Parts: sequence; structure tokens; C-alpha cells
Amino acid sequence: MVDLITRSRTCSFCDFLVRVLAQNQQSDRPLVREDSSTLSLRRSRLSWSRGPVTDKNARSFSRFKVHVAYNRKLSQGINSRNERSIYQIQLLRNKNGSLLAKSPGIFGRPLTGTEANFDLIRCWITLCKDKHGMRCNAVSWTTMHRSAPFPFRLVDVESKCICLGRLDWEYATLSYVWGNEEMFKTTGHNLQSLQGTEGFEMHYDRLPKTTQDAILCTKRLGIRYLWVDSLCIIQDDERDKLHQIQNMGLIYSHAQVTLIAAEGNNANSGLPGVRPDSRSINQLSTSVGGLDFALTLPSPKAAFVGSLWGSRGWTFQEFALSKRVLFFSRYQVYFQCRSDTWCEDTDFESRDASAIDHSYRHDTHDGYLDMLRTLVIPTGTQEYIVTLFKTYTKLVRNYTRRFLSDETDYLHAFSGIEDMVQSLYGMTLLWGLPIEASMAFD
Repeated sequence: MVDLITRSRTCSFCDFLVRVLAQNQQSDRPLVREDSSTLSLRRSRLSWSRGPVTDKNARSFSRFKVHVAYNRKLSQGINSRNERSIYQIQLLRNKNGSLLAKSPGIFGRPLTGTEANFDLIRCWITLCKDKHGMRCNAVSWTTMHRSAPFPFRLVDVESKCICLGRLDWEYATLSYVWGNEEMFKTTGHNLQSLQGTEGFEMHYDRLPKTTQDAILCTKRLGIRYLWVDSLCIIQDDERDKLHQIQNMGLIYSHAQVTLIAAEGNNANSGLPGVRPDSRSINQLSTSVGGLDFALTLPSPKAAFVGSLWGSRGWTFQEFALSKRVLFFSRYQVYFQCRSDTWCEDTDFESRDASAIDHSYRHDTHDGYLDMLRTLVIPTGTQEYIVTLFKTYTKLVRNYTRRFLSDETDYLHAFSGIEDMVQSLYGMTLLWGLPIEASMAFD
């Protein structure tokens, strides 16, 4: 490490590595310590593919992985303890476009400014709609409904009011954590006034920050309607709440995109990147020999480890049943659909490439939902039933590790996935238990 710091005075790449380590170093520990420390630079690969993923078309692109190991000697005669840190660096396509222009590889892109790149985000949604076919555009597990079998309300972000809508309209949904914050809600008392033009204009400042950001985000995406539970469900009407909860699977599966507020602990945490100065990104970069390099930002899987959003019961099916989602994090915006994973700091989409590396994709159920969708074993055989049962139980196991404020909601918050399983596979469920699978083990 001392050698690296010495070389950083004359080597721009070494200086870059020192800045990477210094930025991520814990504040109470010096960069150079008395302990023995080593640094190694290795080439790592992230899998990607063009078109449908198969073993034949799966490829990889290279990143540099920086491994730092601190070997601390605890006391005489006791083995040292290793502390490791890993950072990834990727090559950027040159700003002037001359170098690497014809290379088929995947390159990074620098992030600047305090707002998300909504031109890029709109491009992701359009590419998914135009190129991914039925996999990302169809609601494969249920009959397409034009009119909802329940009072389906939407927020009209242009007219600033609540209106009755249809499931075949283009709308976005919001997945977020309420927390313990007091917030403005639709009730039987204020519903009529909120349905008039600019009905919630006078209440706008009372809306939680995440809802305000979701309304602004929906407008910037060019979508007119938004579904938010606090505004689209009459919160003091138990009958209306039950109707909406029982059809949550329909609501999220028909949406064009789900906005995921994965940061913070409550409804006032907002969507980073939607407003000016709503996020602060410090992405280190350098130029060496005409090539540009930058420190990669965390993958969606790494970004949300330990997030409150990822621990809540309701958010499980909200993510699972959505066609496509946008994760808003303090690092960047991530797009994920049933086919691809894209992000602001890596140029996957221009190469028509998909990040298929499971260490990169955010999947709260480890691919089990995709397994359910693609089971091709003939229906009715014992092998089919057993395989389906095992896959379904893994989903249940992951879901039951989550938390709900009201434990009586455990079946309700999983009902959309139950509907999918029963519709696609004809499996009868009783209180979440698959009856046919139980009979297969008799």
C-alpha cells in the first residue's frame, strides 16, 4: 500500500486507485496502517447476452476488480485476521467517440448532475415495449381485463385529481414503505372533492414526499396516470380496502412500470434523482493513455441489501408481479424487466444487451418466479406437481421471512402470487397450501 501511494505521485492510474480507497475508507481508520496490507488488480467478468438468453449467446465483458486485504495481527501467537474490500472499475467509451467506437464490448458511462437521466429512462421503457415481445408486455398469468372488476381509481397527474380508470390504460404504480409518518389519504369524506379537476391541488403540500416525487416522475415519463394506495383506496372504507387488496395482483401486473422507492424508512424519503439536487453522486474517474476509467456504482442487488423496502411483506408481490420496475436509489436509477437489467452507469441498452449475471440482478425470490412462469413439464404428471410444489414453497419461504405491520395481512399480501399460480397451473390453494402437491406426496 505504501508503494501504491508513492507511485500515485507520478502515475495517474495509481492516483486513481488511492482516491478510490480513500473515498471508501472508514473514517476512523487511516489508509496506511501498521498492519500488513496488500492490493491486487484482477480482471472480472459480468455475463450478458443479446436477445433471449441461451448458453450459446451468453457472453461476458470485463471489469477490473480491486482486492484490498488487511492482515491484522491480533497478538503474539494468534493468527492474523483478514479484512477484505473489493471495488470494481470499468472502461468508459471515450467522450470524443474516436477510440473504441467499433468495439462490440460493454462500456461504462460517467454520471454527472444531481438528477436522473429521464431521456435514458424513457428509452429503457420504449426498448422494452418494442423489443421484448410478449414476455414483458403480456399479463401471462391472467385474462387481460379492460375494465376492472372493482372500483379502479387512478391519480390523473395532468388534471391533478382522482378518476375512475381502466386496467388497459397506461399507468404507473408506486411501491414504497409507509413507515409511521402521518400522511394525507383518501377518505369517504374527501373523495368527492379529490375527484374534481385539480382536486388535490390544495392538498399537494400535505402529500408525503415520495408520493409527490412519484407524481412528478410519472409526468416526466410521459405517463398520465399513477396508482398510489394512499390516494386510490378509500382508507376508512373496509369494503373498498378489501376489494382493492384482493385485486392487488391485477393492479401491479397491468401497470406499464412500477416505481420503487427503495431508500429510506418512510413515505417522506422520496425518489432520489427525480428532483434537482435530490441525490449526490461522487463517481471517481480518471484518464490513462487516452482511455477513460470510472469506479462502478453498486449493482441493484448490492444497493438494496438490508433496505426496509426489501423486508416488507407487501412489497414482495408488488415487485414480483410487475412487468418492469424502476429502482430509485441514492446511487443511480436501475431498470429491470422480465428480460433485462439496465442502469445509468453502464451502457447495456445501446448494445441490445442484458445483464444476466445473477449477482447483478435484483431478485427478491432468487429466480423462483421466473421458474414458475417457464415450467414446461406436462401438466398433471406427478413430476410436474412435485416440481411446481418445490418452486412454490421457495417463494413462500422467502415471503414469510418478511414483516407486516398487521399480521392478518399475510394472506392478502401474497394473494396476487396465489392467483398467478392457480391461473397458470390450475393448482388449488387453500390458505396458501397447494392441495394437489400435498396429494402427490400421499
